Amino acid sequence: MKIDLTGNPFVDTGLAVIAARAHLEDVRDLTLDTIRTVHGDGIQLTSWNSSLKNFTMIFTSNSLLTNPAIKDKAKRAKSYRAVLGGLLSKIGIEELSKRCEACGTYRSVDFVTLCRTALAGIEIKDQPRFIGRDWFPLSGSLGSDAQALPAASRPVNLCAKCLFAIHYLPLGLILLDGRLAVFQSTSIEFWYELVRDIVIEVEVRITAGIYDTFGAKEGSKALVKRLLSLFRRLQAEQRSNLQPGTALQVWRFTNSGASPECAIEEIPNPALVFLQKAVQHGLDQEIETLIGNEGKKERTLFRCITERKDYFRLYPKGKWTGASPKLFALYQAHVCERSGRALTLAHTLAKERAKELRPKDLERLRREEAFKERSVRNQFQSLIAELSQKRKFSLNDYLVLFPLREDVPGIQVHGDGWRLVRYYLHHVDDSNIEITCSASSEGCSPKLVLLRFYSIRILQHYVQERGKERFQSEVLNRIRRGEIGALWLRRQFTSLAETYPGFSYGMWEQLCRNERGGLILHELLFQMRILWSGLLTQAHPSGITLQNCERSSGLPTAVETYLRELFARYTEQRGLKRFHRDVLVRLRRKEIGLGWFEHQIRNTGWKPSQLALFSADEWENFLRDENGRPLAEERLFQMHLLFANLYRGATVDHKEQEESS
Repeated sequence: MKIDLTGNPFVDTGLAVIAARAHLEDVRDLTLDTIRTVHGDGIQLTSWNSSLKNFTMIFTSNSLLTNPAIKDKAKRAKSYRAVLGGLLSKIGIEELSKRCEACGTYRSVDFVTLCRTALAGIEIKDQPRFIGRDWFPLSGSLGSDAQALPAASRPVNLCAKCLFAIHYLPLGLILLDGRLAVFQSTSIEFWYELVRDIVIEVEVRITAGIYDTFGAKEGSKALVKRLLSLFRRLQAEQRSNLQPGTALQVWRFTNSGASPECAIEEIPNPALVFLQKAVQHGLDQEIETLIGNEGKKERTLFRCITERKDYFRLYPKGKWTGASPKLFALYQAHVCERSGRALTLAHTLAKERAKELRPKDLERLRREEAFKERSVRNQFQSLIAELSQKRKFSLNDYLVLFPLREDVPGIQVHGDGWRLVRYYLHHVDDSNIEITCSASSEGCSPKLVLLRFYSIRILQHYVQERGKERFQSEVLNRIRRGEIGALWLRRQFTSLAETYPGFSYGMWEQLCRNERGGLILHELLFQMRILWSGLLTQAHPSGITLQNCERSSGLPTAVETYLRELFARYTEQRGLKRFHRDVLVRLRRKEIGLGWFEHQIRNTGWKPSQLALFSADEWENFLRDENGRPLAEERLFQMHLLFANLYRGATVDHKEQEESS
């Protein structure tokens, strides 16, 4: 009779242990006869389980084999062996027509009758025995269940195969961060090889009289070491059991005490590929050294590869110069999904900067906390800008190293690239930087579309009005000197809004506001600077169309409505050209400003039939935000921008009317 895997990781691990003890190459070749051969009279398994320290962690101290209420240990062992023998004899011929809740088979064993029959000849208290946590981990306890759900509580239904196989579990699991752990994988072959290695090692330890749980006091290191050891063996046997997409699920559980629980973690395929390739490149010893030095409070390599996050032991600290460039690149490519291009760019920046520095200054730049300083990051941003002017560094390059953050408002980037640069500052002359994964994503994110749209539109308009040389001297050179900021960019918005769509206050906020509503322009202007440096060398840079545009004015509805009426009345009485000359041009020249708007909003002269919109106090409130902070400059910008957009819309309508007539 062929024995199939069940899909239950606990039962399947028990079956894999039996298959491993039978020296089967494939767990799927397991049969009932093989199980009977391996189990024999059950004396060996009973002996081992009575000594292995993880047995009571799996089956609790109330198990028939370890129950202290039965003083005679020999009687415990005999009873336990008799029940296991009874379960083995019932595999495939269970009596109850109830579905097994572990594997789904439509028959379950009559456990009460089986135990009574098996224990009939043994002088042990005759009592009904149910399946609880002492026979199948995490299956619940009749007593505790009854306390919570007295009407629905019942013992779990299980088939004989599942109940029997799980008692081989103590030979096939490890201790991981204080919890027992069994494994499951998308690849049966890979999973079985892992369990086989554990079984072999546990048997060796038992032979040496060691009954501690494998992995005890090692935290998560035991699993990483076990995986490296497995990949070493498979490589030595010239076998590649890691199929594409293979991932490993770790079921960490406890069945002890009053709080049994289980948590599932996945070691994703890229992390397994990283460990496999590390072995192939001879880097496994370096990894074992790194995890061997992990402190108790450190984020371990296991945690980092599971969560696919950076591992800080790879980085220089104090006199430690970090992991070898080959291991560093391997980890970044496979675990952190950084492209080979990103690593090359980080190395290039580090090398370019290092060759300009004296040894003493280079050492200062290599400090662990150096890149927390704004001045240090500015040094490298200046270098990037210089390289971009020489067409050696593009905006795409920058965004490969510092990807745009799509999870927050405004133009903001992930700053992890600085860690890469700092690492390579310690390895500027290392020519053995092997980039194992060269794929890079240069897709056009929604924010990059925005950035390109506004950058190109500003450049085209400026060059058209004043020429490239003036753009270089009046924009790029001034940005380099830090002379361009919010005021300049607002002027571009209000000026371009008269002619082009998309320059609304809503879009301004999307570009320039962070999640707290603060103005963030440094990153935006820096990226514009890189883009402009490249575009300025092109004869006719191609533009980008903005598909969706946020048209919000940012003003209270009453104020916006009032200003729209004011615009309509003004243009109706005096025409669009007068509005442009008398209002927009004068606003740009700062000949009129907030005082003019106050006069219009608080004075009813233009519409005597209505009351003024604001009193003096209301106007003052209008010029402050909800926290009482001054908002006058922002309000002027919002109102100016609204008028500029209204003018552009009316101009377009006027032209269409002229063309149609």
